[in-house]
Amino acid sequence: IVLKLWKNIVGESEVRLRLLSIIFFAASFWAIYVQTNKKLDNITRYIVLILYSGSSALFYFSRFVRAYMFVASTAVIVFPLLIEFLVQRSIRWTTFFLSLLLCLIGFYAHYSFVVFYGMFFLSAMLIHRKSASALLRLTGFSFLLLYLYIPWAYYFISNQVSPSVWWHRYRFHQLEAQWGGLVMWLDVFSNSLFSAFISTQLQQWIAFIVLMFIDILI
Repeated sequence: IVLKLWKNIVGESEVRLRLLSIIFFAASFWAIYVQTNKKLDNITRYIVLILYSGSSALFYFSRFVRAYMFVASTAVIVFPLLIEFLVQRSIRWTTFFLSLLLCLIGFYAHYSFVVFYGMFFLSAMLIHRKSASALLRLTGFSFLLLYLYIPWAYYFISNQVSPSVWWHRYRFHQLEAQWGGLVMWLDVFSNSLFSAFISTQLQQWIAFIVLMFIDILI
């Protein structure tokens, strides 16, 4: 819907269509800048903004005429609101309904928002594990989201997945290409420095060791 409105305003050239994703990326960067004001010291803010703006994953997805950056910017905007909702002594219904609306927009825009929300849910569970009220609000909010998300999930499965499975034609196109695996992940999050400095013969082993080390730290 947003892309259709954008096309009606600026036209249908490839450059103008791709520009929409870049605008959403810039909006998410500005949102982080505003949200960290007076909450983090300057050095930490610089680090957060540099890591975010320098992410090769975001750079990659900001080039698509798809909903990836729209979903990412929605997550950046809504999760601080959700944190406020969890820690407030009395429920502010304006914050609640705005958070609910933005989360639903993210869910219905693209299924990848499930991953964003899942990571937020796990983080919030760990951080607020000693607060019964925060856990109760988080659980109740998540169940309400799940209930409101059921129509999209039902129609997606019934109209796309089930017919394809029935005729034995359903395949994820990503699986038809070679999977980069651990090396690909480290390459993305190191801005291609990993493959540039590590020889091909050692990449899989070193990638495995690095990610095991990260898991141990977590």
